[in-house]
Amino acid sequence: MARPRPKRRVWTQEEDKKLKHLKTEYPNLSWRKIVQLGKLDRDEKSCSHRWRNYLHPDINKGEFSQEEDELIIFLKGADVR
Repeated sequence: MARPRPKRRVWTQEEDKKLKHLKTEYPNLSWRKIVQLGKLDRDEKSCSHRWRNYLHPDINKGEFSQEEDELIIFLKGADVR
């Protein structure tokens, strides 16, 4: 029988702030060490995912440029996979 999955919790602003600070201050530190140092009640995979997909400073959350829009339309029309 499969183990029950733990219930997902929403990330708090405090957790985001702590994770962002630690990853920025110690970019080469392992996720395990970051979790321990920050006393985060999250696993390494969850922290890594949060950083890569939401907190990393290189993430562009703005609108697509005209060129990006045109490229998407072109590639969709060409059915590129």
